[in-house]
Amino acid sequence: MPHILLIDDDRDCLTALSNRLRFAFRGRSLCVDMADSAATGLIAFRATHYDALIVDVLMPGTNGFKFVEQLQRTRPDVPIIMISEWDVKSSEEWADRLGLV
Repeated sequence: MPHILLIDDDRDCLTALSNRLRFAFRGRSLCVDMADSAATGLIAFRATHYDALIVDVLMPGTNGFKFVEQLQRTRPDVPIIMISEWDVKSSEEWADRLGLV
């Protein structure tokens, strides 16, 4: 069963994404965990094997790019989707350096 971790500081966004994923996988098994900060996400990531992550770019404290940098040191093979409600054009260089673009 696929196991996905959603990380976003917006609880409404977490709920909406989780519901959308479950709808897309209807009839098939899917486990979705949610974290409302990079710190909480990192704890979850270290405790559980995830098949993929969906990470918000702009979060208070540790932003999504810094979070991904930390993750790639231990599991560079995990697929990561970066999301944001803002224009992140200025962050493309950072994303490219992390191999996310």
